[in-house]
Amino acid sequence: MTTSTADRLLALDTSADPVTAYLVAWIAFEHLVKVTAREAGVRTTFALRRNGTVQTRTVGHMKMPIVTPPRPESEVEAALARLSEASKDALLAHPAVRTFALRVPRFRGRPLPHDARGQRLSGVLDVALTPDARYPVWRPLDSALIRALDQGALTSEQRDTLVAQVVALLTAIRHNLLIDEEDGPTIAAHGLPLLQLLVDGLKEVA
Repeated sequence: MTTSTADRLLALDTSADPVTAYLVAWIAFEHLVKVTAREAGVRTTFALRRNGTVQTRTVGHMKMPIVTPPRPESEVEAALARLSEASKDALLAHPAVRTFALRVPRFRGRPLPHDARGQRLSGVLDVALTPDARYPVWRPLDSALIRALDQGALTSEQRDTLVAQVVALLTAIRHNLLIDEEDGPTIAAHGLPLLQLLVDGLKEVA
């Protein structure tokens, strides 16, 4: 596999703007996820008839095959499974992980510590999926796993769970930046080093 596309993206000078830097790094991350997932066998498949022939649909006057692309979640899962142990450890050791674990999300410029059910919020609010502050969608980092991490007691399975939660949180940041959420520059600056560590880890296996 090649990482030339990711290398070209990361070579762009985006140092003056954390939002631009984050979005460029995200494109590099998505590229490496797709390349790595394809190598792991996560690919588009044809829709087949019972006799094994390819199903088609008519577009204009042409017959096009009906295909099922891989789910983005499946691609991410396959890519993360190929990360080295050292890459996962480096990601979780970064101080930004604790910053997000303790962070109170913000909605329309104000902290949102609880939802309508009294649940304590932490991490990053997915503003694009939150039409009403009473019922927010947010991406937390499991406090019990963070404690286990700090105590050096994370199992391999727990570490993978926490890495997946970090990626979900970084995805929410990307969603927020695409709709120009006002807290974007702050969360982009905190999330960027984590995203860069993921890119570096995937470049090792891509």
